[in-house]
Amino acid sequence: MVERQASAETTLPPEFRAAVGWTRFPAQIAARSEGGPCGQAPRQTVASRIDPAVELSPGRWRFNGCIYAEGTSFTKVFIEISFPDGTKLRSPVADKTPPDKEYSYEVVVLRADVLGATAQLYAVNP
Repeated sequence: MVERQASAETTLPPEFRAAVGWTRFPAQIAARSEGGPCGQAPRQTVASRIDPAVELSPGRWRFNGCIYAEGTSFTKVFIEISFPDGTKLRSPVADKTPPDKEYSYEVVVLRADVLGATAQLYAVNP
């Protein structure tokens, strides 16, 4: 588990600037709602969801997430969590995800408040 500080200045990692085939997709911050991949609708080919943050101690918040891709693997997966004040946090979450299997991860954010956070994932699709 790595703790990360949100910042107003974030950039894509160098591998994304040079990579062909990278993609960006939303990661819904919500409780499980259905019985499909990552607690989303069944029969989704790509799913990503993050549990609502849990405060571990004052100013330390843990986000547990999940990503699923049917029949493929993503490499160099990063999460970007954006906050209403304009700060963002980018953190690696996986070097490679398994095909046809949910991949779980966690990110700890050092921040007074995480209310209103949104998230998306960046990944390279080989």
